[in-house]
Amino acid sequence: MLLNFQSISKTQISAISTLCYFDIFSYPLKAEEIQAFCSQKIDFSELESLVKLGILKQDKEYFYLGITSNNVDERVVGNKRAKKLEDKAIKQSNKIGSFPFVRSVSLSGSMSKGYMAQDADLDFFIITEPKRLWLARTLLILYKKVFLLNSRKFFCVNYFVDTDHLKIEEENLFTATELITLRNVYGADVHEEFLELNSWVKPMFPYFKPAHLNGNKKDCILKRFVERSLNNKLGDMLDEWCMRMTMNRWKNQFVGMDRSDFEIAFKSRKYISKHHPRNYQKYVLTEIEKRKELITEKYGIAW
Repeated sequence: MLLNFQSISKTQISAISTLCYFDIFSYPLKAEEIQAFCSQKIDFSELESLVKLGILKQDKEYFYLGITSNNVDERVVGNKRAKKLEDKAIKQSNKIGSFPFVRSVSLSGSMSKGYMAQDADLDFFIITEPKRLWLARTLLILYKKVFLLNSRKFFCVNYFVDTDHLKIEEENLFTATELITLRNVYGADVHEEFLELNSWVKPMFPYFKPAHLNGNKKDCILKRFVERSLNNKLGDMLDEWCMRMTMNRWKNQFVGMDRSDFEIAFKSRKYISKHHPRNYQKYVLTEIEKRKELITEKYGIAW
């Protein structure tokens, strides 16, 4: 059924675009959640109109694309699972925050959105002291390998930046969504500075209200002692060595990956470390366009 796209408002197109994004994760949204991720004010009647046209479907309070299947029950179960894991997530965040040179810890990934699939990991976004990012990362990885038997289920530390480089360089829908939904647990002051320096996301989500978690913000004596002990040339050398060893291992492990994809998935400098082997950013941005193309083909909507 081709529609006259001029009869579809800009706010309705914004709502459809939002649902295209979350459809990638099989995650239907409530009306207030659609509003939170839209750039324009939406009236509930506009969503109802899209349901009548068949562009959206509705099950109870949840909306999803008309071209997809109903995942409401799966979402509800995942929300309950995330709620049960909240205390563990806070505990793990505080554990990470107790490591030397860590200045802020936030929940990222699906947990930051209040959802956990059966096989999902607890992901963390970590901000470190300048020139000690790779040392901090290596200490955390060693802890995971030795004390957690290399399990990433509740300890996936895959994104680091330092306090001198808080502005995210990739300004796109994926990074904006991940950034705005971060749930800070440790280092609130540093996280607030991080949000201010990434204010470019605000026009994209003017109605989103971040929800953080309160954790223990006190640093232990051992952490302060280690930091003082490595606040010298030895610390500089160790950080450099940790970065070099990690990068060599990744390059050998993913030797067949396209160079440009590797640069995005494993973006690594002295001030940043990403470890996303599946290059989820590229996947998500590609999948959004695929859904928009399907909707255009079926309904004649222009973006």
